Amino acid sequence: MKLIVIFLGSLYLMFAAWVYFSQDEQIFEKELSRKSVTFHDKNIKRFFHTTSDYTKLECAITENKEEKPLVIYFGGNANNALNFMNIVRDIKEYSFLTCNYRGYGNSEGEPSQQNIFSDALEIFDTYGKRFPKVYLVGRSLGSAVASYVASQRSTAGVVLITPFDSLKTLAKKRYPYLPVSLILKHPFETAEYISLTYAPVAVITAQYEDLIPPKSLKNLLGNIHNLVYQKVVPVSNHSTILNQSGFLPVFKEALKAISDEKDGI
Repeated sequence: MKLIVIFLGSLYLMFAAWVYFSQDEQIFEKELSRKSVTFHDKNIKRFFHTTSDYTKLECAITENKEEKPLVIYFGGNANNALNFMNIVRDIKEYSFLTCNYRGYGNSEGEPSQQNIFSDALEIFDTYGKRFPKVYLVGRSLGSAVASYVASQRSTAGVVLITPFDSLKTLAKKRYPYLPVSLILKHPFETAEYISLTYAPVAVITAQYEDLIPPKSLKNLLGNIHNLVYQKVVPVSNHSTILNQSGFLPVFKEALKAISDEKDGI
């Protein structure tokens, strides 16, 4: 009996070690973002931003007039963020900017929570100062990034698309018998970050959400101080929401809702 306990304990520790050392590959599905993006509007310009540690990030910006507000978009996992520029190309009331995370698309480097957050702040500080107002948009993993930037910088508003409260919640669902809080290196605590801003927040969710547990969304919503808009995109799931015909009208409504509110403090 003792040998069985030792054997099972050893298997458990080996599995926990595998989860710990493989979590970067499990969390950051960057290989799926490598497909090149072709822009469908001549006003969308691709460029590379060189970070303070000399890493080149692939970015794109719409060349609308700078007196219009800027929307900075942070993409989801397994996505090339530059695709979002084609989705919003007909929205001319704002300028849009996005960059692929390190290791995503044609960006250099390797992703981690620390360098994604650091790069996001640098992008905000570098380009946001050129515009009268800056709004933040984040989808899925990017919802944590947008919330973090909003917790550290003054922003006019935030739109969260298919957000979660913390990556810990998703990890615990996947590995219920592991001490996730001790193992996880990249917790992406969206609920904690969003609780630190009073900027107006809009939340867009999928009708058939198949990744984020309901309790995760509920906990996130409970941490938002200034929720001004919440809507579900019909006939969509976590992965397909941006490609549904119903997304763009809802997104425009969300931008209008946060724009109509007074700036966050």
